[in-house]
Amino acid sequence: MDALSKILESIKLSGVVYRKLEVTAPWGIELPKSRFLQFWKLLEGSCCLQVEENVGIQLARGDLVLIPNGSNHCISDKADSIRIPLKTYINFRDTESPYFLEGDLKTVMLGGHFEFDDQYQHPLITGLPGVIHLKEIRQQNQDWLELTTNQILLEIDQPKPGSDILVSRLSEGLFIHTLRAYLDQSKIKQGFLLALTDKRISAALQNLQDSPEKNWTLEELSKSAGMSRTLFFNTFKSLVGQTPLSYLQNWRMQKAKDLLLTSKDNVSIIANQVGYQSEAAFNRLFKHTFKETPASFRRSKNKQAISIN
Repeated sequence: MDALSKILESIKLSGVVYRKLEVTAPWGIELPKSRFLQFWKLLEGSCCLQVEENVGIQLARGDLVLIPNGSNHCISDKADSIRIPLKTYINFRDTESPYFLEGDLKTVMLGGHFEFDDQYQHPLITGLPGVIHLKEIRQQNQDWLELTTNQILLEIDQPKPGSDILVSRLSEGLFIHTLRAYLDQSKIKQGFLLALTDKRISAALQNLQDSPEKNWTLEELSKSAGMSRTLFFNTFKSLVGQTPLSYLQNWRMQKAKDLLLTSKDNVSIIANQVGYQSEAAFNRLFKHTFKETPASFRRSKNKQAISIN
């Protein structure tokens, strides 16, 4: 499995698509801050998006906007249009007096969000900018984004058995295509996405992720990347935002957390599976990362699962 796929699997990427937004001008909706990465794609009409107090972004038909840190934002037909809170809009949407349906100029948008394991602050997510605005996308990426969007809309408009899970999976694909298009469109000079496109650093990332139990040394990693130790260390830290061994430690903790939830192995075995011969050392690092011991973490999650069932 390639490095990005393994990361998305580890941080538990899942997508949620909202009900299609159909309004007429003038219109405006305020959205509160969210812990999720939100997205909007303009399908028809006009839209101005303003994130927090920043200058508004005018969207053209086909544009896609990703808000990685879930900042509060507004969407409206024009920057100076009157806006109402999202909760108010939803409460009146299916009544006899819905908002924003009395005008002539229609706007249609597809929106949603991407969820992750927020206990794991992976540099893929934390390294994204406050807003990603995709416009004038290269044809290949445009085709994929349009194909995915159209399939999502088809499943929303004409739901069939399995539509919910299919829409979720398609939205996850939309996230990956968005990252690819962003890399093509933007002249990124550093950051985790650039690390994934650097064959040398990407190879090192894949080694760390595939074999976290191995006692990796800087010399072994630099050799696998075909670089000198100094160049490898500096390049890795510049792009990833962490040293190679810090990244390995964080990855081990995430892997351990997954094993505690999915396996019945005792803590000492799991510690060994992620590269720690000392259970005590593993317990200390796990508690430092997740604020509770491995045993306590497993018990609390098991209790939650039982209460839900």
